Amino acid sequence: DAMITGRLTRRLASAAVGTALAVTGLAVAPQAAHAADTDVAINEIFYHAYDVVPDAWSGLEFIELVNGGADAVDVSGWSFSAGITLLAPLAAGTEIAPGGFLVGTNDPALFESKYGFPADFAYTGTSLSNSGETVPLVDAPATVGDPPTVVDTLTYDDAAPWPVQPDGSGGSLELDGPQLDNALATNWHASTAMYGTPRAVNTIAPLVIGTPTRTPTAPDPGQPVQVDATAPAG
Repeated sequence: DAMITGRLTRRLASAAVGTALAVTGLAVAPQAAHAADTDVAINEIFYHAYDVVPDAWSGLEFIELVNGGADAVDVSGWSFSAGITLLAPLAAGTEIAPGGFLVGTNDPALFESKYGFPADFAYTGTSLSNSGETVPLVDAPATVGDPPTVVDTLTYDDAAPWPVQPDGSGGSLELDGPQLDNALATNWHASTAMYGTPRAVNTIAPLVIGTPTRTPTAPDPGQPVQVDATAPAG
């Protein structure tokens, strides 16, 4: 996989630099990782608010990033290259702490009114598609004129195999876990929390149980019956 190879190459190069500095006796101050670190991912999107009975929040949206790694990640200059457009790239010095979140919205005032805290960034004037689209998260190029570095890309849909409940039924679309591949529809679920869980741990994905079987299949009166079913490991 070209993307994985590129990520590994950058990490090895970074490690080699650190080793060289250590050998020469130079002190290296701890710094937040940059786009070469792959731990930041799109973790939750609230793309179509509840509109069965329109209410004050029917126009609300948000997108959430998560840092699933053990180190802070510097996201200065990051933005989205399609789907939504930030009012400005993420400000210099913006970091996501280990296990932390960064949330953006289409309507900062409405977001704060609903959730009680301000969003971290805004994409006012643009919106997430209610019928699905591709949303690439990118880092600004190091050299003017070069293409941006793609950090993560989410291509979601409002039809199976993607969960369909987030399409106007009140919940967000949540990743099952920050370490999972967010390109796979099977790794996402509909939030059990109305209006989602911005800047908080996602709700627990529903447990998918296989078709139960019983032994014996035709028990005699009073005979013990064993019922078995399978569930995913973990």
